[in-house]
Amino acid sequence: MSFPHAKRPALDGLFKPTSIAIMGASSRSAWAKTVLGNLRAGGYGGEVRLVGRRVETVFGLPTVAAMADLDIVPDVAFILVRAEFVLGALKEAADFGVTRFVVLAAGFGEAGTEGKTLEHEISEYCRERGLVLLGPNNMGFVNFSGRVFGFGLSVPETPVGGISLVSQSGALAYQMIAHMPTRLVGLDHVITVGNEAVLDVAACIDYLIDQDSTKVICLYVHAIRSPLEFATACRRAALAGKPVIVFKAGFGEQSARAAVAHTGGLVGDDRIIEAVLQQVGAVRCTSLEDLVTTAALFEGYGELPGVRAAVVTGAGSACEVFTDRADRLGLDLPTINEETADALRAAGLPTFATAQNPLDVTAAVTIDAKEILPELARILADDPSVDILITQGIGLATPTYLNPDRRGLAEAHLRLAASTSKPVLAFADMAMNADPADMELRLELGTPPVIESIDRGLEALHALDRWSQRRRQLLNEGELSTDTPEITIPDDRRWSEATARQVLSQFGVPIAPSTLVTSVDDIGKVSAAYGFPLVAKICSPEIVHKSDIGGVILNIRDEEEARAAFKTLTERAREHHPDARIEGVLLGPMRPPGVELIMGVTRDSEWGLVLALGLGGVWVEVLEDVALRPLPVSRHDVSEMLSELRAAPLLDGARGTEPADREAIADAVLSFAGAAWALREAGLEAMESNPVVVRGADVEALDVLVIFAQPPPMVA
Repeated sequence: MSFPHAKRPALDGLFKPTSIAIMGASSRSAWAKTVLGNLRAGGYGGEVRLVGRRVETVFGLPTVAAMADLDIVPDVAFILVRAEFVLGALKEAADFGVTRFVVLAAGFGEAGTEGKTLEHEISEYCRERGLVLLGPNNMGFVNFSGRVFGFGLSVPETPVGGISLVSQSGALAYQMIAHMPTRLVGLDHVITVGNEAVLDVAACIDYLIDQDSTKVICLYVHAIRSPLEFATACRRAALAGKPVIVFKAGFGEQSARAAVAHTGGLVGDDRIIEAVLQQVGAVRCTSLEDLVTTAALFEGYGELPGVRAAVVTGAGSACEVFTDRADRLGLDLPTINEETADALRAAGLPTFATAQNPLDVTAAVTIDAKEILPELARILADDPSVDILITQGIGLATPTYLNPDRRGLAEAHLRLAASTSKPVLAFADMAMNADPADMELRLELGTPPVIESIDRGLEALHALDRWSQRRRQLLNEGELSTDTPEITIPDDRRWSEATARQVLSQFGVPIAPSTLVTSVDDIGKVSAAYGFPLVAKICSPEIVHKSDIGGVILNIRDEEEARAAFKTLTERAREHHPDARIEGVLLGPMRPPGVELIMGVTRDSEWGLVLALGLGGVWVEVLEDVALRPLPVSRHDVSEMLSELRAAPLLDGARGTEPADREAIADAVLSFAGAAWALREAGLEAMESNPVVVRGADVEALDVLVIFAQPPPMVA
């Protein structure tokens, strides 16, 4: 069940309860034993009540046989019974006044038709009564900072930190709880949502945005059940300065929908999700390890002033790895100036070492002259072209087997960080479990986490840079404008190209000129107005793909050929589509060549209208070079889409061709997208222009197609 943000239920009472009831408690219930044990181990300070089938003592606490026998109305009820008994327990507790629930049981929507029916009944009952329910088919939650361990598996010892995790998988969440401390990061909340019968991922994001203790929000999802609310919550998180880092399973999945426009074949489920995450300022990772590393970087170092990095290391090979990886990611390792190079030499950099960035101080410093290392690092950091300093494999990132003095290394890192105005990051050589002493020192001294490797660290740094840029753009652009001109839309929802041209032109879409010719007698006047050569196209709302029937004739050189083309096209149309309504023939001037693009909009069943922009013409389905964004879009969105295309260099001029005016392209795309947005309530299913020819600042749509959902036929 999705909740618009303004109507989100207050979730503090769920995740920060002052009293909890466990329903289904018995001495034989492993679930009850584990949940109660976790609450005790976590130091829960609220009231706990047990409800079972009989009055007895369970794990040291008395039980009552019915919810109505309790002496308090608990803030939350954990329902630990089998799926077929959940609804009855829910009703019993709701009648007693409980409004928040956690249901761990499986056997619902994931278990076939009967389970789906049970889940629907629970969802509808909660909606009618205004109840909040986490689950079913989950493991509950852990509020580490609030010391509420309402979880169905024994919670390992985990330090408190600023990272929160929302997961559709309880088992994976448990693994992440155990894994995070090995990477020197602590947790704030872990929430497993299961089937999201009531409480969805979007509602959990909204809750975590409002928690001061959460700095970073991580998600594990395999399906997004409330797409629009999810996108809104992620955008709100970015604006609040809290990165949402997403690992979505199933990114090879393609949409199974068939579409009459080319665009539909280019839009797959995962490609839309990728576009959504980019648009709303979320970060996507393609592995759980990258998710942890990225979260550690964000939580440990915060938003950085930039990512132009200076690197100091004790190994020449690390310099090469840094440079190679930074080049692939487009990260800048700036060249230091001569003043910085001279200062490094004056501070004791060995004569056989090269004063450059990345800087290999060599073993002569890391082993024989450790005392000068902090000064060399400070000088490098203070170069004016540098935003951040990365110490790699040395200092705080030194492995324990090379230097067991963890406190000394931690204190040295803090002194280095205090000596420069630039953030100082620590990167390890490669992934390995952290020394537990380092985690203790993090909590005591406030040292940052050591990022686990060059490769993952730079990938995370690149993600942080993209997130920071997108966040600034979101702050600047504010709410997207959805204003559209007042126009009259024809009542008939079967549009020919002539109708589509007329309507889209009113929205400012630049369309190549043409005239609808309904009689061969009009050809002389039209051809005289345009000159030659001409192009002729059959015009019928029932003939979508004209080329399939030979419905387009190019390079018409004179009036005689134009008359013959009119006759040929109408005959072909009647032959292939005898019942089609033939409006006539569109006659217009041939246009000079240019870069060919495609603009398209298709309706996705979950995300609504999605804009596609890519290389068009005959290459559209061959190369599938397309960028996507859900509507509405901003000018910046369109600019990003153009830059994402593999064919983007063609727009900058290739082999002496005229560079395209990207602003003029953006104007055309925004007009096109605005028209689609205005037509959404009229049942727009697909809209396309292919090709759109670009010649410098001249942008023209040569063909347009608009398709609406058609009402089902009347049954007598």
